Amino acid sequence: MADRPEAEYLTRGYTGRLFLGVSIAWFVLAFGRQLLPPLLPSIISDLGISSFRAGVALTGLLALRGLSHYPGGRLSDQLSRKTVLVGALATVSAGFVLLSVSTVYPLFVFAVMVIGTGAGAYVITARSTAADLYIEKRGQAFGLQNAFTNVAGVASAGGAVVVLAVGTSRCSCCLPWRSIGGTVTPTSSSGSNSIRSGRFVGCSVRRASGKRSRRTCSGSSPGWG
Repeated sequence: MADRPEAEYLTRGYTGRLFLGVSIAWFVLAFGRQLLPPLLPSIISDLGISSFRAGVALTGLLALRGLSHYPGGRLSDQLSRKTVLVGALATVSAGFVLLSVSTVYPLFVFAVMVIGTGAGAYVITARSTAADLYIEKRGQAFGLQNAFTNVAGVASAGGAVVVLAVGTSRCSCCLPWRSIGGTVTPTSSSGSNSIRSGRFVGCSVRRASGKRSRRTCSGSSPGWG
């Protein structure tokens, strides 16, 4: 039988700090994951994909999140809670990095799958960590963890509003359908609006003040036209 701690703190002491650290990381993961659905229309526009294909990607994220619960819990039993927590955080971080540079559908799908896998392993291990830390206050600990998740859902809705207000799902000017603080108009190097052979030559950004700035960039435009 495991030794029972003399005092079970939720917010102070070593136990409280560990619990809060794990729970705050859970909040961040939940925030990032739940930020995707509100941004779905922008993502569909950015990648030039159908609503069905975008839905398939997000369904895959949720499916892998659920399927990774058991492997994550088993690994946390066989290895250690810390090992799985750190590994899962690294996996989710890598997924969001890939998501931030996704300009084609296959990379987008792969990125959300990575996020789902890491998030599922983290959630079950974080719950197991709370069970290890608390006996008398175990119910309170579980309740706080669930509260972190629910608050993350509310915060992600507000975060999506902010993201859409200041830019798009990825702040870049190098795709013809993406704007930053204004309206992006595809232009050629000579200044006339044109798309040549499916490639994006340049873009101009018209800001609210009426000032105009030119950004020159090149690259393919997936889904354009």
